[in-house]
Amino acid sequence: MEIVGLYGQLWDVELDLRHLKTTLGMDILRCKTPSMVRKEIYVFLLAYNLLRSLMWDAGTTYTTPPLRLSLQGTRHHLINFIPKLLAATSTKRLRIYRNEAKSYCSQGCS
Repeated sequence: MEIVGLYGQLWDVELDLRHLKTTLGMDILRCKTPSMVRKEIYVFLLAYNLLRSLMWDAGTTYTTPPLRLSLQGTRHHLINFIPKLLAATSTKRLRIYRNEAKSYCSQGCS
């Protein structure tokens, strides 16, 4: 039975790598030197972890299982509401973030 659990973990890793390649566009690395390629990979990993942490925060706050939320949907939602955050005063940003997270979770997996 341990092999089944390991296979499930392997599947999760494969899905995460696929998301990095397709959803975030890491299928083609554009840098030329090894040090810059490393930095480019780190930026992709940082973006991926940012999106996953937003999914976790929104899902756990609004009782939606985070793994039921779409990485692509989270990315699009974030891109659409960043201008609202930038235009808001610092005191209103948390309220805007919470409203957007609630709205996203109420939409389910989209």
